[in-house]
Amino acid sequence: MAVWIKVNKEDISLEELNQLFNNPTNKFDIHYFNGSKGDYYEMEVRGFEDGQQKQAKKELFNQLKNLRRQDEIVNLSVLDQIEYKGEEYLVVYKAQQYRWEDTADPEIDDVKYFIDENQAKVYAEEEILLNVGFQSQVESRFLKISSLSKEDWKREFDSIEEMVNEYDFDDYVETQTIDYNEGKDITGAVVVEWNWEKYPGYCRNLTDIGIAGEGIFYSLKKEKDLITGNEESTWHKNYSLLLTKEEIKEFSKIYEKQDSLKEILYEKLYDSGWQWNDFGHNPNNKQIRDKICKLGIELKGIFAFIEKENGEKVNISNEIKSQSNNWKLIINDKNYEGKLITNVFHIQCDGNLFSEIKASEARSIRCEDCPNLEEISAPNCIELFCENSPLLKEENMELSYDCDIEGLEKRNQLKM
Repeated sequence: MAVWIKVNKEDISLEELNQLFNNPTNKFDIHYFNGSKGDYYEMEVRGFEDGQQKQAKKELFNQLKNLRRQDEIVNLSVLDQIEYKGEEYLVVYKAQQYRWEDTADPEIDDVKYFIDENQAKVYAEEEILLNVGFQSQVESRFLKISSLSKEDWKREFDSIEEMVNEYDFDDYVETQTIDYNEGKDITGAVVVEWNWEKYPGYCRNLTDIGIAGEGIFYSLKKEKDLITGNEESTWHKNYSLLLTKEEIKEFSKIYEKQDSLKEILYEKLYDSGWQWNDFGHNPNNKQIRDKICKLGIELKGIFAFIEKENGEKVNISNEIKSQSNNWKLIINDKNYEGKLITNVFHIQCDGNLFSEIKASEARSIRCEDCPNLEEISAPNCIELFCENSPLLKEENMELSYDCDIEGLEKRNQLKM
């Protein structure tokens, strides 16, 4: 929607026209203008329908009036007057972006004063680029007229800001919230909890890792929730985004053949420019390491399937039991044949006909009475029970160096 109007050059200067052209609002937008046709400017104004040329021209002069009022020498007489509870006040309008959550003092930016409320709202709505966690606001700030002398009315100021600095305008304040930037949705992303060691900037303690919107990170759903106000404090918790949902999806495709995304998590933890505390909480701390391992599997997805000799794959993931992300595959006495492939932590598969077990994340395996079992690949396994599996040999097993084995003729610890 747009209309064309003509405005005499005596009524508006080229500089003023350029100011209006470069500062459109949602109600008034000069899309194009031309002054080469004579003693008038011809312009296309958006926001009006055919037949609304008069309304467009009227709004142009309203915008021009406000523009000139901002540029004139300012005194108290140009301000609007209102009555509130029997008292007369002068009012100015303060637009800003503002945050006062988890902080000792408010954080304020992009402050600008106006004598027109609509102009203040337009500035707050369209010109302030809101930081995450901030609100755009318009404060109506009032000054009692009864407190002013005749000399006050005669004083002139170069700007509204200068006037406000002189008189404060804090006898009464009303606040309107125009917008609020919560940031993006982060549910499903990987977040870390950390705090500063000794002093801000020294090094960080990694205290937890998990998924936003779940478990202990249930309250972290928008980017604003990552802001704690503790970024400049020591020993108080902070949150940071480690992997977005989009990155998780992308890495899952790239590393399709991997059983876990834990290596990606480690890479991000060390490649993000964060200096971790070498002597305290860091990605190699046992508690954190276990959480990273579980999280890496959870992000990739828990699975279990059997690969038969002809290449057919049979999904048995429905046999997996989970308790606090401590995944178990219990398939005793099923007479399953082929190669068992899974990324669960614990396996019980006594009485089956598997020829091989591949379990990259398994910590314990019970595979007794498996007469066809010849190979086990489980580099993290620390406990193996394999009695009555006669074809299984130490040289055909990849296990953790300290794995306890029960069932072979040599019952001492496996030496790798």
